[in-house]
Amino acid sequence: MSAPSNSPELLHSERKDGGVQLEHSAPATAVNVAKAKKEPPPEKPEQIRMRSFVLLSFWAIIIFLGLPIWWRTTAIYRANLPLDQMMDWADGKACRPVFPLQISIQADSLQDNEAQHLLRTTQHALDDLNDFSAHHLRLQLSPNSSTPDILPTEGTDEEAALTIRLIPGSSMAADLQPYSPTLDITYTPSQVPSSSSSSSTLATYIANTLRTIFAEEQAMIAYLLSHSSAPPERSPKALSPSVAESLSKWTTRSMKYSRTYHLTFSLFTPTSNPSSWAIESALEEYMKPLLESFSAISNFTIDTQVQLYATPGVSGSVLKKEDLSGFINAAEWPLSPSIGGAPTVNFIVYVGDMEVEGGGKSWLIPQWGGVVIQSDVEDLRPAMLTFSNQLISLLGAPESGSLPLRLMTLVRVRSAGLLLKASGTLGSLARLTLALPSISIPRSVAEGGKEGLENARIAEEAAEKAFFEKSFVSMGDPDWMIHAALESIG
Repeated sequence: MSAPSNSPELLHSERKDGGVQLEHSAPATAVNVAKAKKEPPPEKPEQIRMRSFVLLSFWAIIIFLGLPIWWRTTAIYRANLPLDQMMDWADGKACRPVFPLQISIQADSLQDNEAQHLLRTTQHALDDLNDFSAHHLRLQLSPNSSTPDILPTEGTDEEAALTIRLIPGSSMAADLQPYSPTLDITYTPSQVPSSSSSSSTLATYIANTLRTIFAEEQAMIAYLLSHSSAPPERSPKALSPSVAESLSKWTTRSMKYSRTYHLTFSLFTPTSNPSSWAIESALEEYMKPLLESFSAISNFTIDTQVQLYATPGVSGSVLKKEDLSGFINAAEWPLSPSIGGAPTVNFIVYVGDMEVEGGGKSWLIPQWGGVVIQSDVEDLRPAMLTFSNQLISLLGAPESGSLPLRLMTLVRVRSAGLLLKASGTLGSLARLTLALPSISIPRSVAEGGKEGLENARIAEEAAEKAFFEKSFVSMGDPDWMIHAALESIG
């Protein structure tokens, strides 16, 4: 018996051409070696847990750290705004635009019961004449100096916007004092209403006079409300076309409100003379008292200059009205621009013999300043008085009334205008936030909105106090006030 051989066996096979082909057959052990290929060792449980932990950690980092960071860095930040309060201010719900004025009546010559009855009758007549509830006059009796034990009527602790002094006389007449907020009314004894009468000629006369004095102020406030976001039920009735046109010119003429105004007083002369002018003493005497009275509204800075060989933009001895706008030679005259953000008001004295067609040597340039033409600058008093009136107009004061009343009206109108503007801005911001949900709202905007609401509340209280500002009652030199309010250069 022979042992098995590992040598390859030869196999014979016939080819198609009749030849013989030899083939080698693989040994049996080669198949076993292929089947016996080495497998990886089995994983340990610790390794399986480690791999699972790595996968879980990877997805945990993505879900709990990556996604929040991505969301935070790509999201649009919208700070919380007090939208309801902002809309309440814009709609007039948080601050109702009402402007009451206290009118004090001094009736020392009347008995207490007569004075009380006259007060009620006059108040009733005023209410019948007033068709604008947001601006109304409240009458009150001043303490009787001859009978100090008589208690004043309610509200006398507030500073009166106007004081009426009833003076017995031979006829009925009214005289508004030019240097104080005082109205003197003379009457005859027969015009005092009896306790049984519901009306009287004296009460009607007082009511009509008061309505005339405060008509321009009422129209100004009505105009502001009609152009604000106040609800329709609180808006005034439509103004007449003539009044609306006049108020439109008022807004066009007046400068935008600013905390500080810069006043520039310039002397322009076509020759080398005069090379100097007494402007410092003139400002100290005529302009400084007026500027001090405006301290409750704005601050003022002043500078002066002299320009020699200054040629105006137009020529001729008579200036037509259409030439006035080209008189200022802005290309050659060194006029001060706005300094530090404060608007500049320019007042120019031009040395010459020119005059405006139809008479007059001065004119006002809306939202810019005023011009006065003088042949001699030795006496600057006429120019200063004209500049005073022009400044009052540029700041937005009414055109009629005594100077103290005009300044008091300006305080009230400016306070009302700023309050309405702030309320409207808050409403616009709230509506923009609601209309654009994808807009970014930085934290500074939210802080500004909250600060704006707080300042609006302060502004409301300050406006109430400004209505009865005592500093406007005492204005200084009465003679200066009379001339500043009434005198102008023809």
